[in-house]
Amino acid sequence: MKQDEVLGLIESLRSQLVKLAQYKSLNDPEVINLSQRLDSYLTLYHNIMSNFVS
Repeated sequence: MKQDEVLGLIESLRSQLVKLAQYKSLNDPEVINLSQRLDSYLTLYHNIMSNFVS
């Protein structure tokens, strides 16, 4: 997956998470699931950038 694709997914998931958290509890399984998905893409982006810089 390319860096710009990952960034697009990160931004989309972040936006979805902000909207979802406005009307659901932060403990809601849907919020937690979306947050974990976002975390995985943030980790992927970090790994891509680490390899790019090295």
